[in-house]
Amino acid sequence: MSESRFDMRELTELIDMIRDEQITVEQVARLEEILAEHEDARRYYRRAMRLHGYLEQNAASIQLANEAGQLARTPWGRPLAGPVKLARRRKWARWGAAAAALAVCLVLGAWLVRLAIWGGDQRQEDQAQRLVDPSEHPSIALSRAWKIKQTGNADFSIVEETVVRLDRGELWIASVDGESASTLRVQTPAGDVTASGTQFLVGFHHVPIQSEGEGPMKSLARVFVLSGIVTLTNAHGTATGGENELLATTGQSAPTKQVVQANSAFAIDMYRQLAKENAGKNLSFSPYSISIALTMTAEGARGTTAQEMGQVLCWPEAMRRAGSDAQTIPWATSTVHSGLSSLSQMLNRQQDTREKEKAPYELSIANALWGERTYPFNSEFVNTVTDAYDTGVLRMVDFKSNFQQQRLIINQWVADQTNLRIKDLLPENSVSTFTRLVLANAVYFKGDWKTPFDEKWTEEEDFTLTDGGTVKVPIMRNYSMPSVRYGAFTAEGALFDTPKTIRRGEPPVAQYPDENGFAVVELPYEGDELGMVVIAPNRPDGLKELEQLLDSRGLDRWISQLDKRKVAVYLPRFKAETDYDLVETLSALGMGSAFNPRADFSGMTSTGSRDLYISGVFHKAFVDVNEEGTEAAAATAVGTFGGGRPDSWPFIPSLHADRPFLYLIRDVRSGTILFLGRVLEP
Repeated sequence: MSESRFDMRELTELIDMIRDEQITVEQVARLEEILAEHEDARRYYRRAMRLHGYLEQNAASIQLANEAGQLARTPWGRPLAGPVKLARRRKWARWGAAAAALAVCLVLGAWLVRLAIWGGDQRQEDQAQRLVDPSEHPSIALSRAWKIKQTGNADFSIVEETVVRLDRGELWIASVDGESASTLRVQTPAGDVTASGTQFLVGFHHVPIQSEGEGPMKSLARVFVLSGIVTLTNAHGTATGGENELLATTGQSAPTKQVVQANSAFAIDMYRQLAKENAGKNLSFSPYSISIALTMTAEGARGTTAQEMGQVLCWPEAMRRAGSDAQTIPWATSTVHSGLSSLSQMLNRQQDTREKEKAPYELSIANALWGERTYPFNSEFVNTVTDAYDTGVLRMVDFKSNFQQQRLIINQWVADQTNLRIKDLLPENSVSTFTRLVLANAVYFKGDWKTPFDEKWTEEEDFTLTDGGTVKVPIMRNYSMPSVRYGAFTAEGALFDTPKTIRRGEPPVAQYPDENGFAVVELPYEGDELGMVVIAPNRPDGLKELEQLLDSRGLDRWISQLDKRKVAVYLPRFKAETDYDLVETLSALGMGSAFNPRADFSGMTSTGSRDLYISGVFHKAFVDVNEEGTEAAAATAVGTFGGGRPDSWPFIPSLHADRPFLYLIRDVRSGTILFLGRVLEP
């Protein structure tokens, strides 16, 4: 047995992975190797595990199972699966207590995470190891309005009766019914969590900076909201989350809503790729609908296929399930399902007739999976998708002998979901007798402007194209639209200080940025829940530079800097219907494995076979802009005012949609981008 020096940093990181419930099979093997060769490593390991309570809680029962050659079981009687069977011949059986602690930690971690995401009240009671023991903090008692449980062994302390310090691990925290309400603050090295009348999970961990899991580590604070409202704050900013939302921060940047942020980043990536593939054309698509459908599919993906899908969907490190190297199931898809499911329930009012009648707008998100009926789909996959997405049921159809009829059935389903606005989503030859899975999604939106345009002011005007030519289009006008959020920006994306008032004789240069800048305006729809953001360059040929500047963080920053004021708005009236087969688009973004016959969707099958792949991803969006409302429109222009005024007066900036522009429809409450596109020619 070698007694040469071992890498203490490596051992510490492996132990941290155990405590953080992130250790992988490969890392288990490496830990076994270190412990087999180094007595000092074994001594350090036992001391560390004893410190965190694993040996005392779990070693005895697991040691008995090990000696009997049986599968290890959790304290609830659930067997440990796969490669963690405790065999007598294991190299480190001589210190069986330590080995047993490692094995039980592996599976307890995976199971507890699942309970934290999907469990009800009773499961949340079961998921914790123990309540906070007041005797451990004799001088400071936790407020009776709160209870804390450990979902693993957390390093924490009670600082004040309503202040908790968490240095590592995860806690389950809930307010106590019947007690007077109080605000609880949880301090972590990456940010502070504040909550009142709520229930949530908060964790602080160290994760590798590099994707391959080597090199320096970074801090990561995560909050998963089970009910109520929770806020995560640090020096860089604040994020507030509701039920089923995941908040996260590394401490070096502002906290974010992970699902919404991922959707925004995916939206921009999709826009860039579609713009490349559709040069010179208008664009319109729903990144939200596409991400829902792909996330449903990702539930059954494994290995490289799953890794690629998560990366293309821009899932962050906070959503990694176990480490950073390629795992069989690399992502915490249950977290994504929860976030998207909550958003979908909030947005898709078409599912409830009474809500539909009360809603100030129409929004139908149609997405579904269709599978060959003779194929053995995994019931767990089907149930997960069904539970998370009311419209996401896997529909079993007969592609083998009647694929044309099934295509018509699918198209009719889509038409029904979109008030007959989206027809023939699946074109001829899009399915065949070899089709095993079809992924389709369609979105229909219709909303009235909060302040509509008056049709009598609509006139035919020139719209300048990118090549300098012009076309006549009907331009709607509102010379003083209230409750609009507006901002002008320089060519670098910095906010321009738009004046509140202007003085007689003041040059226009003081009112707008130079010709290389751009403007952003958000026009609210009736109900103030949805808004259309218009982004227009000051130059008719400036769209290309604007597209190069566009990214999700910059977009979020621009929208957050908009100021509510009156704006003179000029928008074109137009209709558009777009449809895309997204296989090449998504492949170019990096998820080509999903469309290859060698794809790994073994999580969808009851046999674990790898003969399933996505045969098509079809998306259609309908856009209609008029004086009453609906989607799309944008513009910017420079205007001046003449005489006959006092020395100074309120400045009303103007935006003219008389040049190519970008637009997006978003949910104002969550920041979710529902539609994104550009208008090159109305």
